[in-house]
Amino acid sequence: MKALLAAVCLASASPAHSRLTILWVPAADFASWSELDRALTHYDDLRLTVAVSSTMLTPDAKKTLSSWSTKGRLEVALRLDGDPLLPLIASRPKAPRPDDATARLALERERFRVVFGSAPAGFSPGAGAVSLALFGGFQAMGLSWVAAGAYAGSPASWAT
Repeated sequence: MKALLAAVCLASASPAHSRLTILWVPAADFASWSELDRALTHYDDLRLTVAVSSTMLTPDAKKTLSSWSTKGRLEVALRLDGDPLLPLIASRPKAPRPDDATARLALERERFRVVFGSAPAGFSPGAGAVSLALFGGFQAMGLSWVAAGAYAGSPASWAT
């Protein structure tokens, strides 16, 4: 949470950044949702996207995230439990995994829909790593964005 507040302070220091949105991927065991309430209350111009998995959605988390989402100050993004590296899951048929990557994501999306009453707009994969082959499945699930970046082994031009 300290890193988030440091980013908030930097973002709010300049009027040019007053509409900055920050993607925050809290630790899987994060439980200090009241701190998020305080940060959003204190910084009026702050807009956050918070990536959560279904196991993170405790009653406190649901209350805080739903409240700020309704006010338009927070977007809740989907992430998978354990933040698996999807390029490895998708490209290695013999890799140990409980489900196919897209099936697992679809299941999490439905859990998200039950909690928030709508599907997530975006997805934050583990380490920002995702196989390009999965993007068609993401679009079919109605995900309008994926927080991904280059990683070791990815083609140099994959993001285009």
